[in-house]
Amino acid sequence: MAAAGSPWTTKTVSGARGAPATPVEHAAALLRTRKIGALPVVEGNTLVGIVSESDLLGALVQLCNLFDPTTAIELECSDDPDAPARIRHILQRPGGQVGCLTAIRSHGDRQR
Repeated sequence: MAAAGSPWTTKTVSGARGAPATPVEHAAALLRTRKIGALPVVEGNTLVGIVSESDLLGALVQLCNLFDPTTAIELECSDDPDAPARIRHILQRPGGQVGCLTAIRSHGDRQR
């Protein structure tokens, strides 16, 4: 399974691997469900990279602009799929900027 002349093999212990076009949320789900710390990124039979938990956490921090001064607001609303869009619209109306909006569903005492 190794590419010609390559010392690397695309065989993994968990069987999990991604491709360059694998969505980041899918890669994160694979790391979480397989309980692995890194995911090989394979194109054909060639290892082209590795995505780690640290890489994904870094991307989340960058996406949410967590290095810039900010204000965090926590809201609780009904289980309405249109709620995040309405909340974003209300916050942006007076000229505000929304860098990151995260929705967490909770069921009773358990969040998911």
